[in-house]
Amino acid sequence: MLTLRALSTVRYSFRRLTPDDLDLVNGWILAPHVAQWWVDADGPAEPIGLEDFDEPDFRMWLVMHDGVPFAYMQDYDPHLYPGHHFADRPAPARGIDQFIGVADMVGKGHGSAFIRQRAAELFDEGAVVVVTDPHPSNGRAIRAYEKAGFIPYGEGNHPQWWPQPADGLHLLIPPQLFIRRPKRVSRITPTDRLTS
Repeated sequence: MLTLRALSTVRYSFRRLTPDDLDLVNGWILAPHVAQWWVDADGPAEPIGLEDFDEPDFRMWLVMHDGVPFAYMQDYDPHLYPGHHFADRPAPARGIDQFIGVADMVGKGHGSAFIRQRAAELFDEGAVVVVTDPHPSNGRAIRAYEKAGFIPYGEGNHPQWWPQPADGLHLLIPPQLFIRRPKRVSRITPTDRLTS
């Protein structure tokens, strides 16, 4: 596992997904460590297809470490999708989803590190909030988001894709997490104090 000091110096790069990358990413989606969490209401999620490149303001990325792809990430404007469960977040907002595709990279601190870096980039692009909704049973993902600075904000809205029990009594609602744009803090140096 990378130490906090080492993680603070690691930089990840994000390369836009191209149709040539679909076999790689869809292979990752089939891997057991991804498939158990990359789901929708009907079970396993559909593979990423060419039609996904046509979605408005939906950006798909390969996450690279030392020039080698090891994860997938997507970000989008939830306000462009009518009825989206993040519609209550202030605009401009970015929703994110991601997974680590290379199993050997899981559990080593990379997830929280690249999520933190990408969230900072989204804030630099103008987002005021970044939101996500990990599966409520995926403790590893929830911890990674928390380490990246995300905090829970409620469970009132659930995604349309979320499975509903047949009896309708025990709704499993995923935790919704968000991170706000950090406030800029001006630092006062001892010299500033002497001259003010």
